[in-house]
Amino acid sequence: MLFLDSIGIDFLSLIHDYPPVVSASLSDIKSTVEFVTSMGFTAVEFRRIVGMCPEVLTSRVADIVPVLTFLIREARVNGLELKRVINRRPRLLACSVKDRLRPTLYFLQSIGISEVNRYTNLLSCSVEEKLIPRIEYLEKIGFSHRDALSMFRRFPQLFCYSIKDNFEPKFDYFVVEMGRDLKDLKEFPHYFSFSLENRIKPRHQICVEKGVCFPLPILLKTNEAQFRDRLEEEKEVCTVNDGDVSRASSQTESQFVLLISSKLTVEMSSRNSGFQVIETRMISYFTEGAGWKLAVPYHIEVAHVTKFQHLEEWETNMQTS
Repeated sequence: MLFLDSIGIDFLSLIHDYPPVVSASLSDIKSTVEFVTSMGFTAVEFRRIVGMCPEVLTSRVADIVPVLTFLIREARVNGLELKRVINRRPRLLACSVKDRLRPTLYFLQSIGISEVNRYTNLLSCSVEEKLIPRIEYLEKIGFSHRDALSMFRRFPQLFCYSIKDNFEPKFDYFVVEMGRDLKDLKEFPHYFSFSLENRIKPRHQICVEKGVCFPLPILLKTNEAQFRDRLEEEKEVCTVNDGDVSRASSQTESQFVLLISSKLTVEMSSRNSGFQVIETRMISYFTEGAGWKLAVPYHIEVAHVTKFQHLEEWETNMQTS
């Protein structure tokens, strides 16, 4: 179509990506283009909108107007922000208010996300096909329904991430390699927003080498300079209820070295039933009364300990075994 070529849209590429445009009425397409550009979108912005969502071209003005009205009146989008919202998520213009936008708005509000106008990109998502499956996935890996919803309220963008390409590989690394508690993810669901290869793995590996264990926000949110500074400042000291015990950060094969953040306090003297050590590759957990971790440079070959009541007794036994 010459009309589309005249506004800078490659018709051949368009029909390849979206064949239904061939049967669309030229008058309807012209009306839609004129209406959308009258909202202040530049030619470049409009071409980008069509590139991201070609269905906009076959949407009639009579279908687009209710979308804009919904965004302003029901989703509480500021009129001055409307253009930014559309530029960010053009697919909104091609969604049905009745069948998609309103049901999704009600669902998000029902789980406690009150300021939906901050997350308008989610409104074009299907509740049944996208939102609910992600909640169910978090429940599948061990979170209660209540905790799963809490994570989405804290970080609604979780709904945007792929289960297969994001959640699964990052959770696998979180459990198998990092050996952390689900509580860490509950408190910092933003973990899933960081690159596994470029941020999570490299920083975790450095911490293992240095023998430190940072909270997830410090591990991932800090920039490179801040992260390096924290590594330098961190002292590997463990404070226990029975007194202060310090260990050197270097070791030989015959010497067990305890490495833990200087800010962690471990109280073990009051436990009368012993404690359990579970090995997860390079990280070992004391799970009875959990909440803290030991980063060790090699595997601990003990699965269960019942006769030790204090950390010093356990270490002595490990050194002599």
